[in-house]
Amino acid sequence: MRIFYIAAMVSLLQISASPSPNFQAILLGLCVFLAVALAVVTTAFVVRFKALREPREKLLDAIHKGRDGDYSQRVDYHKENGMGEICLAFNLLMDNIQENHRKVLLNEERYRLVAEQSQNIIYEYTFADDTCRFYSSAWKRLFGRPMEIPGFSKALETSEIIDTQDRQILTDVLGRFERGESFQRAEVRMKKTDGSWHWCSIRASVILTRQGAAERIVGRIEDIDRQKQENERLRIKAQKDLLSGLYNRETTQLLVDKFLENNGENGFHALIAIDIDNFKQINDTKGHLLGDQVISTFGEKLFAQFRNSDIVGRVGGDEFAVLMKNISQDQLERKASDLLQALHFSLEEDRETYTSCSIGIACYPQDGQDYVHLFQAADQVLYCAKRAGKNGYVLTDAGRLSFPAP
Repeated sequence: MRIFYIAAMVSLLQISASPSPNFQAILLGLCVFLAVALAVVTTAFVVRFKALREPREKLLDAIHKGRDGDYSQRVDYHKENGMGEICLAFNLLMDNIQENHRKVLLNEERYRLVAEQSQNIIYEYTFADDTCRFYSSAWKRLFGRPMEIPGFSKALETSEIIDTQDRQILTDVLGRFERGESFQRAEVRMKKTDGSWHWCSIRASVILTRQGAAERIVGRIEDIDRQKQENERLRIKAQKDLLSGLYNRETTQLLVDKFLENNGENGFHALIAIDIDNFKQINDTKGHLLGDQVISTFGEKLFAQFRNSDIVGRVGGDEFAVLMKNISQDQLERKASDLLQALHFSLEEDRETYTSCSIGIACYPQDGQDYVHLFQAADQVLYCAKRAGKNGYVLTDAGRLSFPAP
């Protein structure tokens, strides 16, 4: 535009060489007009360029600050120009971003407060830097460890707060995630700051990259020690006979068969069948309450006669069975004599009522290789003791011959 005006003025100046004065005056007027027009156009162009440049620079500056986390950025605009429409769109976008950011911060604060109130421990593990981060202060309070543990996989191998037998469980969990599994749950024993060991449940879910590779693990740690103790209490309760406190029949058979199957060949073992003498008469003449007391006291005294490794159970109304492990014939017969003495007693509630017992003994494997056959053999010779006058014991012939010579 400027070049056009300059060319026009040059042409007019060349024409002005004409000698006519009137014509020269006209040319001079035209030159002045063109100069003024050029000045006006130039000024308008500068103003227009500035009007476009300043909003553009402000917009770019606001974009950079917004990218750095300042979501309060806005740009003044005029709707009548195209740049104004762009600025309007930017401001609306920043309104949405700022509102969403406010909601995210609010949710994070709620989550933090919930995590602080809970005894559960939230954690995150990243494969890239092998770092585990904990987001609940309960982690440091309960276990006394830092909130961030770099080199976590190596630290796990020597961790003092994870039971030695359970460390491999967590190492295997990390390996399964790397092989593509998405969720894992493990139960391990962890040591708290007071030195006590607690059962903890560790839940973990993997977050994948767009390419499907394991990127992070997020999950929580929950103390389940009370639940474990209650489950163990219920398990033991289900195994025990409530009246005598000994194993019930099902558990006795299960434990005996399991031991003989796994360890029967190591040493000499005997199954002892025991029956309370005249128990039906006690029930009929003294009543069931006193009969129950006889069973309870008999169970206590019977249990006290054996080692913790032996299996002692009540297998019927007045019948009991014991598996003695790794014994000699002399030990077995001395134990039978001791039982006859220990189980001959009267109750404090009724000094006139005395109890005694008859005992039959079978040996593994000569008399049987499982509970059922051993108990049948022991029960047969037990009734030999009954017929011989009660309050005595009988060892099977096969059992007596099965022991090695002293």
